[in-house]
Amino acid sequence: MMKSIKHATLAVCAAPLFWIGTSVAGTLQASADGTATDSATGLTWMRCIVGQTWTGTACLGDPPYSSLDQIRGMTGATSFAGQNDWRLPTIRELMTLVDYTLPVTGVDRKVFLDPSNINSFFLSSTTGDGNNPDYGFAWVGVSGGGNNSAIVTSTDVSYVRMVRGTANASMNLARPTADYTPSSNGTVLHKPTQLTWQRCMVGQTWTGSACTGSASTLTWTQARALTSNFAGQSDWRLPTALELDSLVDYTKSFHTINTDVFPENDPGVVCVVGLHLSRS
Repeated sequence: MMKSIKHATLAVCAAPLFWIGTSVAGTLQASADGTATDSATGLTWMRCIVGQTWTGTACLGDPPYSSLDQIRGMTGATSFAGQNDWRLPTIRELMTLVDYTLPVTGVDRKVFLDPSNINSFFLSSTTGDGNNPDYGFAWVGVSGGGNNSAIVTSTDVSYVRMVRGTANASMNLARPTADYTPSSNGTVLHKPTQLTWQRCMVGQTWTGSACTGSASTLTWTQARALTSNFAGQSDWRLPTALELDSLVDYTKSFHTINTDVFPENDPGVVCVVGLHLSRS
């Protein structure tokens, strides 16, 4: 039985931002050995779903569903393309495959040739409820250019796509205070992604040490039209879906946005009650 989890709320309710999301097109380099390497993350992916056969040009067979119990022993025991260090991706790594500019297909169909890219869910290694393995694993779907997540039990089944390699620091599940460089002007630099964020949500006021007032609730059209000259800068913009998700600490089940950095009233549902602006 699947249960909703608060630590993924930000990623789920960012759905209105999908159409200004970043595209992965151009960063994935497909190989004839059945793998694809992403130059943006440093990760290498299997082009076929676990259970399919790579023919040299296509993925053959109807991919079976797998359960968490079945795949827990796959890490280090699966050999493909001359490598045996394949593993289950984290939820953050899996989300990087989604091409948010596509209206229907969630991933690059020229790279991932299996027939189940549309309306499919793939298991991730990320555990729910603050990394409590007894509470189940989180999964993420790459359907229709979006993503979703839920708690699953060890017997729930879905598709599996395996990955290998060590991703860059931006792919870490945690978002510790040490990753941020806050400023007294109400901005903060997130070092792994090199994005600078406003520490308060739109509608709130920065006092020099805290955020006061109520966050604004805006339509997507209103949010797209926002401009700001905060902290002496005029290039603030609405973040993409992946940028917004980069603030989520997936090792926690509550207060998933770092409250030492973002002192807002309800950091668990930031995109429901308000919007953060970022700048590159």
